[in-house]
Amino acid sequence: MNLNLSEDQLALQETLRRFAAKEFPFAKRREAGDQGYLSQAWQQLAELGVLAMPYEEIYGGLGGSALDTMVVMEELGRGLMNEPYLGTVILCGGLISSLGSPVQKEALLPAIGSGEIVLALAHQEDGKKFDEMRVTTIAHSDGDALVLDGGKAQVLFGAQSQKILVSAMEGDGVSLFVVDADATGMIWYDQVM
Repeated sequence: MNLNLSEDQLALQETLRRFAAKEFPFAKRREAGDQGYLSQAWQQLAELGVLAMPYEEIYGGLGGSALDTMVVMEELGRGLMNEPYLGTVILCGGLISSLGSPVQKEALLPAIGSGEIVLALAHQEDGKKFDEMRVTTIAHSDGDALVLDGGKAQVLFGAQSQKILVSAMEGDGVSLFVVDADATGMIWYDQVM
């Protein structure tokens, strides 16, 4: 396996390095406020194609590789950029890309790639440190509605997201549900216990 960067990957690396140093020096991070990240940086990453990189071209993506993603993650880390790339693009976008229906992919992947939406993964539960398949949140019907009943912990950028990808038990297995962040019954706690 060849792990040497291609010319395109080296160019991407250099572009992101210059972008972080010039446009978003460390002092600018203080402007993030309660949002936790800079909307301007998120939009500029979208314009650079970084947010669409891992997705298939039919969904507005660039068909990038894992090595392309590694270059992006490395440079965002080097620049101390705290935009919700990992949660939105890699975790949620990756799950939608792998497991979502064609309708979900068409609706969500281009919106992620364009920087239009931020998503958060709600999977971690209190007391469930290393057993990722042990989920106590349940999905059940209540008339015509589907109800998710339970709680999640450590939802990175959850309160800043427009959509939440929530894991819940449905029948004998774990399912993922795309939920509007402002859905009825959704409660956000800021406290660290």
